[in-house]
Amino acid sequence: MNEFYNCNGFITGTFDPPTVGHLEIIERASEMFEKVFVVALINPDKTVKFTTQDRLRMLKAMTSKFKNVECDSYDGYAVDYVAKRGGGMLVRGIRNESDEAYENEMAAYNSAHGVETVFLHANADYKNVSSTEAKIKLKNGNYELLPDEVANIVKQILSE
Repeated sequence: MNEFYNCNGFITGTFDPPTVGHLEIIERASEMFEKVFVVALINPDKTVKFTTQDRLRMLKAMTSKFKNVECDSYDGYAVDYVAKRGGGMLVRGIRNESDEAYENEMAAYNSAHGVETVFLHANADYKNVSSTEAKIKLKNGNYELLPDEVANIVKQILSE
């Protein structure tokens, strides 16, 4: 493993549901950091399709092949979770200019609270992948934006 950062990396998000784009960022981060925490944040102001437990199950299933990745959920701010785990850097995927503008604002907030952010630009194949787009496709039975492990769990949930 080529470690660029001798610290923990933290990838946070709603992951409703986790997509192939999320997986690509997690895979790259797993090669850059000693340990990577993938954290499903719980935001009471956001309406989600999948429960926290289901999202966590999906994350664990799709990241099980990475020995240095741990999945968790948290109902507070990302910077507080980083501090709780002993520090490290937030990892954020950037798909386009609007992502970059938003993430730069968040990075400034995080930095003011003692946590730096590393940006990873999405692979060209994933520039249009989002959880929102995945949910739209799911309405038509299209699972192409989901990793296989996630698609299997989503199929199970939707059939219940």
